[in-house]
Amino acid sequence: MMLPLLLLAAAPAPAPLPDLPAPLGMLDRVLDKGRDNDRTVEISLPGCDHKVPVNVSRFIAGSAYAMQQMVEWLNLTPGLTVFPAGALDEVTAGVTQGTFADTKACAALPKELGKAPKLCPGAAPDQAWMTLPGGKPAASVRWGPSSSKAADKCLPRLTAVLFDGKGLARIRYEADFGAAASGALLGNGKCQVTFTFDPKAEVFHAARRGCKGP
Repeated sequence: MMLPLLLLAAAPAPAPLPDLPAPLGMLDRVLDKGRDNDRTVEISLPGCDHKVPVNVSRFIAGSAYAMQQMVEWLNLTPGLTVFPAGALDEVTAGVTQGTFADTKACAALPKELGKAPKLCPGAAPDQAWMTLPGGKPAASVRWGPSSSKAADKCLPRLTAVLFDGKGLARIRYEADFGAAASGALLGNGKCQVTFTFDPKAEVFHAARRGCKGP
């Protein structure tokens, strides 16, 4: 007598995530010196015959706006859990209360920041830091050449990371002035939601990894 086969139903595929309309963040006048109370750095890029001004104050403001857009998108995606309670409030407090300081990472930084490093006095040729009173990192800006080989050699790629009160990276926003922008919501562990630009559709496609949700 043959035993009946048990048919195990496959787990349903996650529902597709909605797109986020372009543009993402605000980048106007980021490559200008700006006002007297803005922090501007003069950066050197390979193949560029002059230093390029980067208004890191405006870039952080534009990154905070990108955070608002991504969080509004998250609020319209019921059931998708990314952040623990209070994390985004801590990020917002860091951006609004922090100031740029003459500090740099004490050690070499990884390609992607998962948490804030220890900071030391002094400037670095590829990074700037916003800190809270007491020196706790609130946000970082890093720069380098555009990833596009066809781009003007004087166009940079800027990456901002915004940290919560525990020093964990929660928001990443990248603006490649020779290519496109992108963003990410960074949850606990391996949870993250990324937003990648589709130039044909003029939207940002969302993709998730390791996050709880429908």
